Amino acid sequence: MPPSSIDILTITVAALSEPVKLGQLVGYDGAPAGVGDPVLGVAKYDAETGRPVAVVTCGVVEMKAASNIAVGDLVYADAAGNPTSVGNANPFGFAIQGGGTGDRIAVLLK
Repeated sequence: MPPSSIDILTITVAALSEPVKLGQLVGYDGAPAGVGDPVLGVAKYDAETGRPVAVVTCGVVEMKAASNIAVGDLVYADAAGNPTSVGNANPFGFAIQGGGTGDRIAVLLK
């Protein structure tokens, strides 16, 4: 299955506390999610501090893997706000298409 995106629910974070990049994980605090942080969703575009950003909170998103991720793996935020299979707290979804580090994968947000 090729990577694809299906936005079921997108919300707007009114004012970011830190800048985010397209495809970066966003936490409930309006900043990029880090290791162990709860994840609100995935940024739909780049946005600067204090600006609003649309965040996909439910659906399938295409993301760049920060580690090797197999189909069915739970995914977590890494220190840069990218998906990794390494973690033990606050998984934000699972891989429906896996890949190696740097590959585009598909994640079903939960």
